[in-house]
Amino acid sequence: MLTVIETKGFKHVRIDTHPENQRLQHIADKFGFEYRGIIYIEDETVEPERKVYELELG
Repeated sequence: MLTVIETKGFKHVRIDTHPENQRLQHIADKFGFEYRGIIYIEDETVEPERKVYELELG
C-alpha cells in the first residue's frame, strides 16, 4: 500500500489513532512511522484524543 501511495506522488503519510489502539501503533512503529504527538478531534460522540504518526516517503 505504501508503494502505491508513493507512486501517486505523496511525500508523507499520516496515521491518527486512538491511544488504546496498540495494534496499529505497533504496525506504525514496525513500518518506520515516527510518533509526532497528540491531537484532539472535534467529535462529541467519541473520545477526542488521537496519537499521530507520520512517515516521510522517498
